[in-house]
Amino acid sequence: MMKTTQIQTIKTELLLALNGGMNNKQEIYTIVAQKTNTPRPTVRRVASALKKELQQYHTILADTNRIHAAYDCSECHAKRCIKRSDNRCPKCQVILDWSDE
Repeated sequence: MMKTTQIQTIKTELLLALNGGMNNKQEIYTIVAQKTNTPRPTVRRVASALKKELQQYHTILADTNRIHAAYDCSECHAKRCIKRSDNRCPKCQVILDWSDE
């Protein structure tokens, strides 16, 4: 059974390899296995768990509570009380997405 610190070390090395510009999975697994002194299957298992975590974070960050600011989605938006400089609606606190404009 792996220790939490070993898992964190492997995740850190995986992220460092990815940030370093590496894009070949086999090379990443080999280098991380050598640096952490762990077997490749362990590195692959941790990489799979890391991928799932990152996908969950992406889903949370891409949440559907963003609205396009030009749309009138509720009574406060129908009154046009929002401004271009607002990140959230002043009344209902819905996150406004200005990226499409």
